[in-house]
Amino acid sequence: MKDCQHCGKSFKGRRERRFCSLWCARHSRIIEPAQKFLSYIESQGDGCWNWTGHIHHSGYGMYRSDGAHRFSYEKDKGQIPDGLWVLHTCDNRKCVNPAHLFLGTVQDNVDDMHAKGRARKATGEACGNVRLTAAQVIAIREDNRIHAEIAKDYAVALSTVSAIKTKRNWAHV
Repeated sequence: MKDCQHCGKSFKGRRERRFCSLWCARHSRIIEPAQKFLSYIESQGDGCWNWTGHIHHSGYGMYRSDGAHRFSYEKDKGQIPDGLWVLHTCDNRKCVNPAHLFLGTVQDNVDDMHAKGRARKATGEACGNVRLTAAQVIAIREDNRIHAEIAKDYAVALSTVSAIKTKRNWAHV
């Protein structure tokens, strides 16, 4: 006699069998969502619970077609009302520790970003992929030739010259 690994009931069977029935064999593989969720957490020394499962290209953990941090918040604190976001106090996108999560609006998220100095908008030459200097932009604005000739001289697209001349780009110069 052996004990079923799912329900514990005793059964007779071949040595390699671990379950008393097909039903127990199938259901032994079903794991509670909360139990599976916990298997993807790696605790850090700073109190963060880093998500080790699938990571969205935005850097946030994904679980069950939604954010892992949202699942964690709902599991611990209840349903998230419509129109509210789950925000992080720790600013760690992979963190799913419910103690580090709070609800807020989009504006709360933006205000939090500015308050913590995470908002940076690189302009002009500080931008990583810039091809022109501020002096070149001023020269382009003062140049009266057709845009195609200017673009060719500075090795930029025609649309770039147009955006500079109309101050859609480099408006601060």
